[in-house]
Formats: sequence, C-alpha cells, structure tokens
Amino acid sequence: MSTSPSRFTTLDPLKRVTAFFALLLISLGLNACGTKNTHESLMEEQAELYQEMSAILQELAATGDIDNGAQKLTPLVSKFQESRARLAALPKPSEEEQLRLADLPVLAAGHEAFFEAQSAFFSSEHKSPRISNILSGLHVSKPVAGEGQPQ
Repeated sequence: MSTSPSRFTTLDPLKRVTAFFALLLISLGLNACGTKNTHESLMEEQAELYQEMSAILQELAATGDIDNGAQKLTPLVSKFQESRARLAALPKPSEEEQLRLADLPVLAAGHEAFFEAQSAFFSSEHKSPRISNILSGLHVSKPVAGEGQPQ
C-alpha cells in the first residue's frame, strides 16, 4: 500500500475549492440532463400551466387588472409554447399510448379549469383584446429542431 499523498491533497486550498466546485457544477449539470421529456410529463406540465392561467383569468374576471394579468400570462404562454414544441419533437406515441394519454385526469382537469375561467373572463365586464391576443399564443407553437428539413 502506497503512503504517498493523493494529487488532490497536495493541491493548495484555493485549487481544492475550485476543483470541488467544478465537480459540483458538472454533477449538477449531468443531473439536470437526466430530466426526461416524455409525452406524459410534458402533458402534465401543460395541464399545470392551464391551471395557473385559469387562476389568473378568474382573478382578471373579478378585478379587471389587465396590466397585472398580462404580465402574469405572457411568460406562462411562452412556457406552454416551449412545452408544446418539446412534445412535438418526441416520436409519435403508439395508438394505445395516445388513448391512455388522452384519458389523463390531470389533463382533463386542466383543460376544464382553463376553459371555464376563460369563458368567465370573456363574459365579464373586464374582457380585453389585450388578454385575448396573449392567449392566442397558445395556438402558436415554436419551431421544433429539424422542422422543415428533409429527412
């Protein structure tokens, strides 16, 4: 057995701290890369966004604070577009998987909450074309990598 010190222990303290943080950042980066986009996880993400937007629309129907609502809705619509693009980039699920995904309770609840809140807002005295324009972004998807390229 060797009694010579390891290379790490012979480094001066500043280099040791630097090496430690470099390893920490690399491990955190690799851990983040492990996050897997699946059809189900992305659809659940979209359902959560629908729930968040429905709460904002309900608040708008009650208060009419369009500036605040627009400020809150805009980043959520952008997140939704990004999620939709990641979903579109996945391989098409099997027919059986499509049926299973269509029956996800969280997705149905998110859709229902959003469309009820949207209806309430646009039926209220506070309805606004500005909010309508922001929400129209839900129907515009961001381009998917390789989209439009021959395969």
